[in-house]
Formats: sequence, C-alpha cells, structure tokens
Amino acid sequence: MIVNSIKYIISRIYLLIIYIRYWLYKSSFLGSTHFSLPVICIGNLSVGGTGKTPMVAYLIELLQQEYKIGVISRGYKRKTSGFVKVKTTHQSEDVGDEPLLLKLKYPYTEVTVGEQRIYAIPQLLSFAPDVQTIIMDDGFQHLSVKAQLNILLTTYQNPFWNDKILPLGSLREPIQAKDRADIIIVSNCKPTIANDEMLQLEQKINPTPHQKVFFSYIQYNTIYALFHNHSIPDEQLILITGIANSASIYSHLNSIHNIQHYEYNDHHHYTINDFEEILAEEKSKNWITTEKDAVKFLPHKAWFEAKQINIWVQPIQIKIKSRNSQTFEQTIKAYLDYYFTNKY
Repeated sequence: MIVNSIKYIISRIYLLIIYIRYWLYKSSFLGSTHFSLPVICIGNLSVGGTGKTPMVAYLIELLQQEYKIGVISRGYKRKTSGFVKVKTTHQSEDVGDEPLLLKLKYPYTEVTVGEQRIYAIPQLLSFAPDVQTIIMDDGFQHLSVKAQLNILLTTYQNPFWNDKILPLGSLREPIQAKDRADIIIVSNCKPTIANDEMLQLEQKINPTPHQKVFFSYIQYNTIYALFHNHSIPDEQLILITGIANSASIYSHLNSIHNIQHYEYNDHHHYTINDFEEILAEEKSKNWITTEKDAVKFLPHKAWFEAKQINIWVQPIQIKIKSRNSQTFEQTIKAYLDYYFTNKY
C-alpha cells in the first residue's frame, strides 16, 4: 500500500514535469527545429519494445528505391557517446545492436546514432548531403525536432489506453500525447485479426480526424545459418534471445521444433561466459537466435567454430493491414510525393 502511494506521488511529479516541458515548447521558450527535408519519426508512448526498429526496416525497404534514406537512432546501450556514423565493421557495443543490424541489412543506407537528434541531423547531412528523407528511430519525445510525419506504435498486448504513467505503468507520456501522431499502428497483432476487432481497437484509440490507424503483425521468414550453410536438424534447438518480447518467437519456433529457451534482458551484450554457461547445461550444439541478437554473436565466430556450435537466425518482417482500402504504403508514398512535388 505504501509502495503504491509512493509510486502515485512520483507519477504526479513526473507528469507535472512533462506538462511544464510541453508548455516550454508551446510558448517557444524551447524551440523546435524544422529541417528542409522530410523527417519521419517512429516512436511510442511507453518504455520498452513496440517494434520500432522493424518498422524502420519496413520503411527503408519501402522507400530506398526512390529516395536516399538516412536513419538516426539513439544507439541504446552502446558504450560510446555522441554522434557516430555506423559502419558494417562496427560492433554492437560501439553503436547499439539495432543500428548495426540496420546497417548490415541495408549497407547503402546512412545509419547514424546520436543522443541529441537536433544536432545529429545536421551532422548526418554534412557527410551525406544527398540524403532526401530521414527516419528518426524512437524520436517521438524529441520535441526539439519538428518531424513532418509522426508514426506512433503501441502493442496489441499492452496498448497505451490500458497503461498508466511511470512508475505506475510504462507510459513516458500521458495518453493525450497520441494526438501528435499522424499515423497510429497497433503492432504485434494476430495475423488473423478480424475487421470487427480492428474497428473496436480503433474506437479505443479514438483518432483525431487527421490521424490514420493501421495494424501490424510479424511474419517469420526463412531461417538461415549465421556462419555456415547447414540444414537445421530434426532435434532440439537452443533458442537464445535478448529482446523485449520473446514470447512470440518462442511460440512460433516451438510449434515447429523442440525448443529450449534461454532468455536475456533486452539489448543484452553477450559474453563468452554466457555461451559457456549454456553449453555446460545443454547437450545440443544447434542454437537459434533473432537477427537483433545475431549481430552480437558475430564477434564470437571463432569460439562457436571451435566448439562446433551451429547458429541459425530467425528473421522477421512486418506486415501491415488496415480495416479499409487505404494501405500504409500508399499513405507514406503519397506524403513524400506531395512533399517533393510542392517543395519548389
């Protein structure tokens, strides 16, 4: 009872600080910078994973044939600070696991990390002036940057309308902040979600007239070998994850294979000791992991080969659906087409 009372008091103080911050920006005591190219912001209201980086990957694949894309991320849990241009030769400790994954998957995309996005954008453009569109990962709370398009994600399992402000819940902003979004996506839905349920969820979101609502789900693509092209044996696999929500991938893989799951905290930096502990407990040397975790396995290739451990990777892809005929792809492309047509 005392703990809940303390949390309530802290949440009220936290909320007061947020409203003061809003007022400072609205009153122009703190400024918001508008850049001369479209900035697409992807974010959420809560702490934790809602599928932001897979959404960044989705947008890169959607737009990279027509536009030169730049990505700015915080580089969560990296051991460096300041602005860094991500290279394929980096390790996750240098730039963060998710930015490194994006760079490895899309080497011709300019991926950067920087805590202060308002300074990171000019730095990105200084070495890549041909960038036409910037995707700002986890930037919804960065009010110092005036994004032209705000995409807000909330999970099907823990939507913002059922959540509370920190520390009573996981919200870092009040629910009313969702009105800043242009597009709201309910992520991690069931692939079979029906139109009736989408309608019910949209009513709970209560979008403003300018907002569009979409629903996304995870598609599991073909598993591939990380180091060598081995076929997956019909025996137990050791699943190793360090992601925010591992229940879905475990359920998917366990429906196909016999899975033993080792679960670490999100963005976990793996060490040889972690792998030694697993090897001491398990006979199977057939391991499987996520793409996000795989980038942190790469520096330990020699150890895996010496121990004759085979690593497979389960890639995912975001699929988006709507309860009406308008598609997410049409919405994004129409916005950029309109921007560049009316720029001059």
